[in-house]
Amino acid sequence: MAGLERSTENIMGAWGHGNLDSDSARDFLAGFSKVQFLRIIELLKHPRSHKFDCEEIDELFGLIEIIFVLHEREMLEWAPERKEFRNLFRPYLKRWDTYHKEWGGGIDAERRKVIKETFMKLVAVIRDKNS
Repeated sequence: MAGLERSTENIMGAWGHGNLDSDSARDFLAGFSKVQFLRIIELLKHPRSHKFDCEEIDELFGLIEIIFVLHEREMLEWAPERKEFRNLFRPYLKRWDTYHKEWGGGIDAERRKVIKETFMKLVAVIRDKNS
């Protein structure tokens, strides 16, 4: 059919029969991974993402869990620089602490511990991906 011919030059390859066993599938995953990480960065900076009653905090930690699943399934194809990313955690936790003190409920030590552990796990995932 006219117009449907494909050049055989520069065609990306497939190396298996699996759903993700091709260069184009891995390119898709790289784009998907990048979009998720960029949104996580936006949310870490978002003025409401530390408030337990705002949807941004749920989106932030939901996306981080998705990154963990992608990494565990060897589907994480892009990650930001670790240092750049790590520098976002301290200001986030400071806003989280201040919000909870001002709210009057006090700081939930267990929740703060889980958040900090989540951030450290994310740093480890980034380090693993970029090594």
